[in-house]
Amino acid sequence: MWIISVLPLGPAAPQKEFSYWSSEPIEEGSIAEIPVRGGVSFGLVTHCDSLADKKQEVRGADFSFKKISGGGNRVLTRAFLRAAFSIANQHACSAGAVIDALTPAYIQASATKLPSVSFEEPQRHAIREEEFAGSRDERAQRITTIARETIAHGKSALVIAPTIVEARRLADLLARSTPDAPLIYIDSAITKKALGSAWRTAVETEVPVVVVGTLQALSCPRQDLGAVMVERALSRAYRRDERPYPNALVCAEEVARAAGARHVLLSPAPLLRPDSLEQTTPLVLPPADIIDMRPARDTDLEPQHTQEKKPFSVFSDRARETITHEIAHGKNVLLLCARRGLATQTVCNDCGELLTCTACGSALILSERSGARAFHCPHCRSEEGAKTLCRKCGGWRLAPLGIGTERVAHEAHSFFPSAQVVVADEKQLRSLKQMTGLAKQFEEGSGAIFISTEGALPYLTRVDSTVVVSIDPFLFAPEYSAAERALHMLAEARGLSRAMIIQTRVPEHAVVKTLESGDANLFTQEEYAVRERFQYPPHFTLIKITLVGTREAVRAQLDALLPALAAYKPQTFSGKVTAPVRARSARTGAREHILIRLPHNTYPDPHLLAILRSLPQSTEIRIDPLSVLGD
Repeated sequence: MWIISVLPLGPAAPQKEFSYWSSEPIEEGSIAEIPVRGGVSFGLVTHCDSLADKKQEVRGADFSFKKISGGGNRVLTRAFLRAAFSIANQHACSAGAVIDALTPAYIQASATKLPSVSFEEPQRHAIREEEFAGSRDERAQRITTIARETIAHGKSALVIAPTIVEARRLADLLARSTPDAPLIYIDSAITKKALGSAWRTAVETEVPVVVVGTLQALSCPRQDLGAVMVERALSRAYRRDERPYPNALVCAEEVARAAGARHVLLSPAPLLRPDSLEQTTPLVLPPADIIDMRPARDTDLEPQHTQEKKPFSVFSDRARETITHEIAHGKNVLLLCARRGLATQTVCNDCGELLTCTACGSALILSERSGARAFHCPHCRSEEGAKTLCRKCGGWRLAPLGIGTERVAHEAHSFFPSAQVVVADEKQLRSLKQMTGLAKQFEEGSGAIFISTEGALPYLTRVDSTVVVSIDPFLFAPEYSAAERALHMLAEARGLSRAMIIQTRVPEHAVVKTLESGDANLFTQEEYAVRERFQYPPHFTLIKITLVGTREAVRAQLDALLPALAAYKPQTFSGKVTAPVRARSARTGAREHILIRLPHNTYPDPHLLAILRSLPQSTEIRIDPLSVLGD
């Protein structure tokens, strides 16, 4: 008889291992089925000991050992598992949660059917980190070059992309560029049969291969990784909303470190990373035309009796002239918006209160569907009628503000009646098939206008002209990284476009100046100084702890936790409940946040890590979250 120690796998997997018994030995590192509350789950076997060596511990145990049904094969490499434990330390979670997040569910469930990988100890090498900023075509060329170099040295190359459409585009490119190396493709949308075949190929192929996919491709069982490349490294698509909230950059770095591989980050604009200011290669972007949308000052106006009030339009005269010219010559135009809907927010003209969602507190978007207007929540997707009154004063004088895709589409139809207008709505942006079709329809059309948020950019391959209807919402989102992300998004759009017009009311902003001049380092230098002054990454690591539950329970947890964290100078503030009303009881609804800032290279702190790992499972822990104030 054998005593088997197993680390449970799952989004909320506990930190500790559990012990079971088996009539047959099960290899360390294999995936096994374990009984959980009448059902079955999966776990990683960490130890297998003979009962003869564990008799004393078994006799003294205060619990009964359950029988394990049997173990599968080793479907993950030792290097990947080593990286998973390191990632768990970085994210203050269990290694089982990390393994579950980065390994396809089908692979866990099929451990008995897939070939077993060698469990050899990886060689230790110093990690070689690189950054490259450039257009999509330049990044693709860089990826191809590194893949060829890696294969020539007898190693395999791994390429991670933020979205499926980008991963498949890179896979097609690398299949043509590296015909002598087998290509293995992994994403969340491929069939189980294709995924199983890819896993077998990775294990059984002896020559170097090229692995391409989304985040879960990091678990591909290759023992010979020579390069790990992350395309569009700052993309929001890399951040998961589910536990354990892994940071893709940390995951890729640790996988590269464990494998002793070259680690390359690619992006449309320079990344703000520790010690990278001096290493940043100057990036020159094609300059964009900046249109100042601020109303003319009174001193610039003619006498009042000669002036007529000009109705507001989302398009400046210059933008309207450019779009008209492009359409007349059969060119296509992309109209880039910050958010969907007719108006991105609504305020009360009587008391100034912002109209927010009753379920989660997000600003409601006014939109029109099937001829009827309604308020929609972009976060929890709840809906309210257009006759909603102010929550604070009960007033009916609600003023819609902001420019959404629907508002832009109305004016586009009005000003450019001969143009084919394509609008990407919320449903289409969530569908790979529909968005691929819309992008193809737009690019193959003549004199077409495509209206969308930044979510459409990965699907586009070329744009004649891009008009950013208003850059300001991108710049002033309530996130410390808003300006950096805006620059990356606009640099990506600029690289796809022959010409770009940006409309703004803040032409003096560093991002706007950068796009106007084409010198990306203008923004980088200024943003580094701002981040250091306010103690934000990359100079500091942010740890955001969110306590969730009834008000009484959350207050009790807060009172007990703050003294233990006193040495780290925690800041506290309240947050909104993100779950829809129907998903929670009347007694729940409290969220309290604790924010800790630690100088770079001082986290993980062993004492702080022990405190974080002792918190209840309901506690959310995010390391370097995208937003400090938001949920």
